[in-house]
Amino acid sequence: MVENTTYQEYLVMLGDSSQHLVFINKIKLYNGKDERLIGLKNLAKDCNYDIESINSYLNTPFQPAKKNNLSLKIAAGIVLLIGLSIVSLFYFKSDYSKYYIKDIGMPNYMGGSINNLANANSEFVKGNYDKAELLYNQLEQTNTNDTVLFYLSELNMIKKNYENALNYQTQITSSSVYYNDAQYNMAIANLCLGKKEKAQSILLQLKVTNNQRQNDASTIYKEVFE
Repeated sequence: MVENTTYQEYLVMLGDSSQHLVFINKIKLYNGKDERLIGLKNLAKDCNYDIESINSYLNTPFQPAKKNNLSLKIAAGIVLLIGLSIVSLFYFKSDYSKYYIKDIGMPNYMGGSINNLANANSEFVKGNYDKAELLYNQLEQTNTNDTVLFYLSELNMIKKNYENALNYQTQITSSSVYYNDAQYNMAIANLCLGKKEKAQSILLQLKVTNNQRQNDASTIYKEVFE
């Protein structure tokens, strides 16, 4: 049976004591995609479907409105709407950072002559990220290349500084060996910043072309956008 009860109708049931049993039965069975109702379902389950506990969490204790007091009914509905929006934030906030796959680093720099880069790579591999970032930043000022740009972006992804990460990722061109990895991380960074359209466009391009990130991109695209 297709679920066709609207968000507003759930609010009415939650605010009407005579509809509480109906509300509980319907929210238990809800299997739609409305993030607000998914958040409400999770909250109701955590509260053991106790209406008073749900309203207490929302910080909007239920006060029955007089049947003919339209303004009071509207005010109660607005308060419940604000409270339920808070539920949506705290109970169904997607953590897109889980899709980020940290690069293992480069234990040895194959170029052989840039010792500072070899040191920076070594510190990254050992997990000494602050020291690695200091060395990469020094290199950026004197001898910027794709390796420096990529690992500076990696360090910012690890620290969840997504705007900074994007700044480095956008400098890596399509001819670089790091390009597809940088594009994948760029999609994750945009998701984490709430820029879903940009992320969708990047993931779509990765999933329809042959590259090392094709499967990862396809998985995320399916889970987030389909």
